[in-house]
Amino acid sequence: MHALGLRETAHNHAALDVNCALRARRGVSVQGLAAGGHAIVEAKFRPIPITIMDFLGVLVPGFLWSILLLKTYYALSEPSARVSGISEVWARINSLAQMERGWLGPLTAIFASLVAGYSLKPLAMPASGILCRPVFFLLSSVRQRKVHWWKMSFPFRDYFEHQEYYPRVIKILAEATGFQRVDKLPGTVPYAAAKRYLHATLPALWEESERMEAEVRMSGTLFLAAAYSVLLHSVLYAWGYPKGMLCAILSGLAALALAFGFCILRLREVGYTYLNLLLADGLKIKDQGISAQGKNDNE
Repeated sequence: MHALGLRETAHNHAALDVNCALRARRGVSVQGLAAGGHAIVEAKFRPIPITIMDFLGVLVPGFLWSILLLKTYYALSEPSARVSGISEVWARINSLAQMERGWLGPLTAIFASLVAGYSLKPLAMPASGILCRPVFFLLSSVRQRKVHWWKMSFPFRDYFEHQEYYPRVIKILAEATGFQRVDKLPGTVPYAAAKRYLHATLPALWEESERMEAEVRMSGTLFLAAAYSVLLHSVLYAWGYPKGMLCAILSGLAALALAFGFCILRLREVGYTYLNLLLADGLKIKDQGISAQGKNDNE
């Protein structure tokens, strides 16, 4: 029996060492973990995959917006440009690159795309959330929960508050902040508070939430570009561009598909962030139990 007790004690210490090692690899301070304390995140650089996703989420939509805005400028300043499509803009960009015979032309296009992308980045999510809101009516999960589409505003409290896990999410954030009125915290609560909790406790799950947000932001910015393309080509068709109506219809189909994807991804992002919060809290409780058991065995 004494040997069995020693073996269990050694197993508990090994499990604690594994937890400490995993947390150390994730950039989390393990000081105070053995005492059942709460791990605090150390300063780290932003993960490279998320940085790449953010960069592409700015560059790709920014490039499309640059072409659309240039076409708008040409259509307003040159009457002859009103009877042609955006392919004319692409031809001018190619001719500029060939004339420069170097990197100046491509660098100028990239710089313009980044400026357009970063300028629209803070507006993409709110504007897309408003314009795409009627599309929530097409989602079966929204209809099953009997939530009106006009109430589906981020972070979708009417959609999530009747779920069994939602009160637990609120309780975790209230205990972490020491503030019972979680809905009075800054930002889009409880979603924003949940992400900060993940950043402080389990960065691996926080990185997943950041990646999902980057995907949603890209789809929102692309949706706005497609919606603007519908408007632009409708005006060009009225001014005499024969293919304007066809381009407007194709842009409208693309906008509808992007709006549908935006709504699905946005709901998934919020739901999985709440799930990650519950997982992080469960792992914290498990770590505290292992620590307490190891302390009792030592005594």
